[in-house]
Amino acid sequence: MNPIDKVVSWISPNAGAKRIYSRYRLGILREELRKYDAASNGRRTSGWRAGGGSANAEIGGGLAVLRNRSRELVRNNSFAKKAVAALNSNVIGSGILAKPNGPNAAENARVGDLWKRWALTPEIDSTGKMDFHGLQSLGFRSAVEGGEHLIQRHRRRTSEGLAVPLQLQLLEPDHIDTNKTEDLAGGDRIVQGIQFAPSGRPRRYWLFPDHPGEPGFFKTSGRFRSDPVEASRLLHPFNVERIGQVRGIPWGASCLIRLRDFDDYADAQLVRQKLAACYVAFVHDSAAGGTNTVGATVPSPIPEEFTPGMVEQLPAGKDIAFSNPPQIEGYTEYAKVTLQEIAAGYGVTYEQLTGDLSGVNFSSGRMGWIEHFRSIIQWRAFIMKPQVCDPVWRWFNEALVAMGEISEPIAATWTPPRREMIDPVKEVKALTEMVRSGFSSLSEAIRQLGYDPRELLEELRDDQALLEELGLTLDSIGAKAGETPAAMTAEGLKAIEDEAADDDEVRADAASGA
Repeated sequence: MNPIDKVVSWISPNAGAKRIYSRYRLGILREELRKYDAASNGRRTSGWRAGGGSANAEIGGGLAVLRNRSRELVRNNSFAKKAVAALNSNVIGSGILAKPNGPNAAENARVGDLWKRWALTPEIDSTGKMDFHGLQSLGFRSAVEGGEHLIQRHRRRTSEGLAVPLQLQLLEPDHIDTNKTEDLAGGDRIVQGIQFAPSGRPRRYWLFPDHPGEPGFFKTSGRFRSDPVEASRLLHPFNVERIGQVRGIPWGASCLIRLRDFDDYADAQLVRQKLAACYVAFVHDSAAGGTNTVGATVPSPIPEEFTPGMVEQLPAGKDIAFSNPPQIEGYTEYAKVTLQEIAAGYGVTYEQLTGDLSGVNFSSGRMGWIEHFRSIIQWRAFIMKPQVCDPVWRWFNEALVAMGEISEPIAATWTPPRREMIDPVKEVKALTEMVRSGFSSLSEAIRQLGYDPRELLEELRDDQALLEELGLTLDSIGAKAGETPAAMTAEGLKAIEDEAADDDEVRADAASGA
């Protein structure tokens, strides 16, 4: 006990005992905290600064810088450009398809036709350049590169002759007035340019009418001021990574410095080799003050260029030493490790980022693709469907109700682009067995291949009718009702298995040869 404990215990033994017990419990708590090495203070953690700010506090101060640096790297660095392209091509591909899924088949057909005439043509784009699938691709690319993007709805007059009087406009996130943060009367609050109601839902977005990066933006009177736009007219898709996050960050934010350092290192190595290659040989005096041999003629000048088979007589006292360019040691290992970190930062595989398949076999390639495909499914389910596809379909339904085409909104089914198979023979057979055993519906199996079930089956029906008309038969669709197509017979399945076995032998031979 310290002197204070002794005095307290002399006056009140009960209070003194409580002080001693509390100090004992505090010591145990400190020992428990020390069990987390990352929470300790010592030599290894002395330079580790970790802020405790909210998601918005961490993002707000550096969002514009992150976005600009990410875009600069995508413009000038081939690996950053490839990472963005790989994410876009895998998540969006040729576009996520919509199919009306209401209870009335005739109404579904009519709405589907209107959707095709509007969304699958440049009518949907306010600039008249892209269809809905193109807008999906451009918007997602902007979200990966800059962290987020905006989709603004514009209602049009029926006199403009559009199939649906509605158009969409893509906006870069620079239009949002990020510096506008304040509390408003009535309980609303503006956080980084987004005004939230007391319930927490966005009410308005404060946008610049023009892109702040346009030349002369701040020279125009009043154009530096942001104006409120109702949130019901806007979509704001981004990847939400923390609770309470209101703005998106570039997907490669965690590896931008590493990417820039690797770019500088690669340039330095290249310049080093170029400089070394510029020097072929060095001529120097082998003996100071040396003279030509007696009777020698005037020496020929030392050549400045070398050609194959050339023999040159050097003047007396001159010697020549050929350049020995420095070798690059460890560059390949360093580059591979660094590019693996960069690939992890962007959420792609090393093979996608670099195109290097030298260390991949069938099993490792399949495992890597399956793991990456899980992320693709998640991004489609958590970003594209709820933040882009469903809201655009809701706007489309609202326009159809206003036009009198439908009395109430109808649902839609979204079909992502097909997943490329690593081993089509085995994977198609697996899908077939899943449908036969009842583990999957035929429609779901068709959707996994990137097709619309009804359109595919209707096309098969039309093809079968045409084949019957021409008197032709195909194993896939030419069998009559009650008959088994040749491909599904025991002989047909055995042929497929034999073909798969041959493929396995070829791969095994290739692997052993490698």
